[in-house]
Amino acid sequence: MRQNALVLPAPTEAVDVARILRRLMLARLGGPPSRGSMCLAVRSTDGAMLMVKSSYRRTWGLPGGFLNPGEDPIRGGERELVEETGAVLHNPRLIVRWKRAHHTDHLVAGVVTNTPVATSWEISEIRWIAVREVTKQNRDQHAITHAMLRGIPGGLSAFVGAMLDDYHGISP
Repeated sequence: MRQNALVLPAPTEAVDVARILRRLMLARLGGPPSRGSMCLAVRSTDGAMLMVKSSYRRTWGLPGGFLNPGEDPIRGGERELVEETGAVLHNPRLIVRWKRAHHTDHLVAGVVTNTPVATSWEISEIRWIAVREVTKQNRDQHAITHAMLRGIPGGLSAFVGAMLDDYHGISP
C-alpha cells in the first residue's frame, strides 16, 4: 500500500465516523450539550505521557472522546483509552472539568503498566512523550489538550510526580 493512500473505514466503522462527525458538528454549532473525556495516561516506569494522533487530525493529543449519555467521566475516559490503545488505567481519577460553550471536557488521569497499541481506525499513531516536552505548546499539540493540561492544579510535572509516588506506594 502506498504511504499516502487513503484508508477507508470498514462499514461498521463508517457508522462510528458519522457519529463522531455529528457530535463534533453539534458541539461547535451549539447543539444540545455534549460531554467528553480525555485520559492523561502516565507510564509507570518513567512518567511519560501517552499521546495519540487521530486519523482525522494533524495534531497530537490525549486519548479520549465523547461520553455516552449518562456515562460517568472516569468510566468514559477509561473506555476511550481501551478502545483507542488497549491501555488500562490504574487508580483513575478526575482532575479537571472544563466547560466551553455547549461542551464539557473532563480530564481523567491514571497510571498505565501495559503496552498500548493503536487498536482503532481512529488512531493513526501513538507515542510516549516526556512531561517536559508536553508543557511546551507547539503546532504538533492539539490546543484543547494543551489547555486541559495547563488546568491541572499545582501543575503537570508536580501532579505526575505525585501520582507516580502514590502508585508506587511512596508517601509524599
